[in-house]
Amino acid sequence: MKRKKFFLMTAVCVLSFLAFLGITNTSASAKSHYKIEKITKIKNPQRYWVKGTIWNEKFTKKVTSKDRHKSTYFGTLYKATVKTPAGKKASYYGVGAMIPGMTISEPRLAGWTWHKHLYHKVSQSQPKKDIAFMKSAISLLRTEKDRQQALNELSKVEPGTAYSNYGWPSHWMTLTESNLEKSMADNDFTALGDVVTDALYNSEQIDSNDEDGDTSDPVENVKFVLRVYEYFRPRFAKEVPSMKAYDKEYNRLKSLSKMSESEYVNHELHHVMGPSLDTSGSAYSDQLAGDISNLITGLNRSNQSLKKDTNFSTY
Repeated sequence: MKRKKFFLMTAVCVLSFLAFLGITNTSASAKSHYKIEKITKIKNPQRYWVKGTIWNEKFTKKVTSKDRHKSTYFGTLYKATVKTPAGKKASYYGVGAMIPGMTISEPRLAGWTWHKHLYHKVSQSQPKKDIAFMKSAISLLRTEKDRQQALNELSKVEPGTAYSNYGWPSHWMTLTESNLEKSMADNDFTALGDVVTDALYNSEQIDSNDEDGDTSDPVENVKFVLRVYEYFRPRFAKEVPSMKAYDKEYNRLKSLSKMSESEYVNHELHHVMGPSLDTSGSAYSDQLAGDISNLITGLNRSNQSLKKDTNFSTY
């Protein structure tokens, strides 16, 4: 899928950057006297506040960031058994924060922290409700095949990563040629936003019955996207400076959703596939679906005081 291609390209870029810096060792440094004996990936990450030290990958340096506050939420992606300088075994968690606007060139706000440093666990009741909602929204899709494909993907969504895709977990541990594939697998989450965009991408097309053999998206796709937008909009409004552009596209698609199947197909044929290629009147709902996916990712931000400073939309 598109997100996997994006991650592969990002991973290659980061790997090249790390190689340029000469960073190739993935084991704990001997100087630190910490030794990682076992690392386990956590299937359903939890979110906590962290009250103590966060160590970098090699236990040689404390992780600091201007974006870390007392109320910064950290997700747990890994659990490790670590031998401490005192010779005792202890449980450490690989934690990370999702900060809007942070680029791959900035130091990750992520690393290892002792298990007793985690507190104020965040409830997963909201993402569970959102997953249940998405199941009901999927019933709006046109065919049984479309609905089943979307439900199959939805079944892969865990509450702990329901909003995030490649946000806070990515690239805080050193990438090498030997662990690149495993790192990709560890960060290959299925988020609710993926379910929305893939439902449209994988939907069965409708034959427009014109001489060119063109096909059209079903009008049910529009109804599905509108329903998802209506559900999440109150929370989206807290994430971006303005909802004006998104609402404008929502209202445009809403008028199209009232069309019959034949009317919708004819509209799409005229505005998208016709000689004029008048995309300003496009019936496609892909743009709003993509924006919904991006906005859902924002629901996982680690600091409630840090929001996106721009809209994703390019309308």
